[in-house]
Amino acid sequence: MIAANKIEGFDRLQLTGLDGFLRNDTLVIRLGEVIVVGRSRTCDFSTRRSKRFLTAPAEEQRRILYDRKFNKVSRQHTRISFLARGQVEIRDISRNGTWVDGTRVDRLLLKGLDGLGVELRLADAERMRLRPLLTEAEETADEGMAEATTADEQSGLETIADD
Repeated sequence: MIAANKIEGFDRLQLTGLDGFLRNDTLVIRLGEVIVVGRSRTCDFSTRRSKRFLTAPAEEQRRILYDRKFNKVSRQHTRISFLARGQVEIRDISRNGTWVDGTRVDRLLLKGLDGLGVELRLADAERMRLRPLLTEAEETADEGMAEATTADEQSGLETIADD
């Protein structure tokens, strides 16, 4: 298994819906911002303001509002705080649970993320990916580092940095 390269100095994050009402919706989070994800329209990333919900006919929207799965996401479910370069706090503020990469969390401090980021799940209704948003130059450099690491691991060589 190849160890992922942690990216420490990023200053933007991207939250992307993978499944549920937030599927294909995205939100950019900048350094120092605190966002709330949930069902309420007042949330920064809201199922009630999702493309899927807003483009549904009025009758379908009314039905959705009473749907059990839709209501498993709390009005204010998860808080994501971008504290410092490479440091992100994820806090569950609901009763229905927040999972990060399959593990239920109350509060989790992430220090550095790989290019893929982490998967968040709210209750069993919404799945999202939180990842560093890199500039094109940073993505190219990160891909080069990953390729070099892979080549070293395949050859059995260990890279030693000169001091």
